[in-house]
Amino acid sequence: MWVGEQHCEDIIKSTWRIAEWGLNMLAVMNKIKECGGLLDSWNKHCFSNVQKKLHLARQNMEMLNISDLVGELKADHERAREEVQKWLERDEVMWRQRSKALWLKEGDKNSKYFHMKVSQRRKKNRLDKVKEEGGIW
Repeated sequence: MWVGEQHCEDIIKSTWRIAEWGLNMLAVMNKIKECGGLLDSWNKHCFSNVQKKLHLARQNMEMLNISDLVGELKADHERAREEVQKWLERDEVMWRQRSKALWLKEGDKNSKYFHMKVSQRRKKNRLDKVKEEGGIW
């Protein structure tokens, strides 16, 4: 969901620019920890409760539709529509990421069965000997 967000890139760049003294691996670990903490708090601030923000954006668009019967607030309508679209896209990305994470965590429950079938097929198709033209094995 963070891809394409300029602030995400800014956080990462600023964290890695900070000079660290000490062992190289320890410095890398500290930077990763610091960057992770900053990204986590940024995520909570900007992306928490996507559903609620989508609902508020839709309400705002509806209020504009009701209050502007003449069509004088065209720029406001466009901004509201873009805001709704932005939160719809973020919502879709969030659910896609969650479903992929769940699949990676849970895995394919049939994998043991399919592994057994492949092993059986491999044993069945294995060639131990080849018969030459003269009939010699």
